[in-house]
Amino acid sequence: MIESIYNLAYKLRDDLADDPRIINLNKLEELLSNDEEVIKLVIAKDRANDKYLDMKKYFKDDSKEVNDALKELVKAKTNLDTNKLVREYLDSYSKVRELLFYINSHIFDMINSDFCPKDNVCE
Repeated sequence: MIESIYNLAYKLRDDLADDPRIINLNKLEELLSNDEEVIKLVIAKDRANDKYLDMKKYFKDDSKEVNDALKELVKAKTNLDTNKLVREYLDSYSKVRELLFYINSHIFDMINSDFCPKDNVCE
């Protein structure tokens, strides 16, 4: 039985590697990591985030310094999130998450039905 579980797990891994949603996500991830514009946007967002966190350490939350830093962070995050390649990646990532959630829920449904009959309570 353990061997068949391992075989099924390896088959699932291979099937996932061949899934067009996973292939597309991996391709987009590679493009993102090599795109100079995206890298600059990520750096700008990280710097704005660091500045915001620093301002929160030294000033009150409702201070001008914190509010200005928050505005910079929101602008930097918006610039990153609205980049065409980033948007495409996030959409692709969402589809892969849905797939993995579906698989995960079905695997646990099978385990629960095998080990926890509906009339029994598993703890």
